[in-house]
Amino acid sequence: MNGLRIGFLTMTLFAYGGGTAYAFRAEDGQTEDTRRAPGKEAVALAPTADQRTASAAADKAGTEVKWNGPAPLSIRGKGLGQRQAFSGGKGLAVQAAAKVEQKAVAVLDNLSRFYGFKDVEQEL
Repeated sequence: MNGLRIGFLTMTLFAYGGGTAYAFRAEDGQTEDTRRAPGKEAVALAPTADQRTASAAADKAGTEVKWNGPAPLSIRGKGLGQRQAFSGGKGLAVQAAAKVEQKAVAVLDNLSRFYGFKDVEQEL
């Protein structure tokens, strides 16, 4: 019984009082750029020309597009389910009585220029 209590106490102290442990700790002075494999250069990813054109049209229409490298982080605006100057895809429109999934496909169809979708219905 004492062995069980000691084991429980040891595990409790280890779990709650253990502090921080590192599986890998970088050497002092090491920066993110030096963590790359030798000879490997950083790849700068940027939106494509079509994505930049669509983003410029979206800005003119009052839609805000935030980028994270080559993909949009967020697209915020009114009427994203309706055809606009920056819309792509097949021209699917949001139907008021449609299911949520169908509405989402219509919105993504209109935003396909940003995400590089060819045919949203096939890809989803």
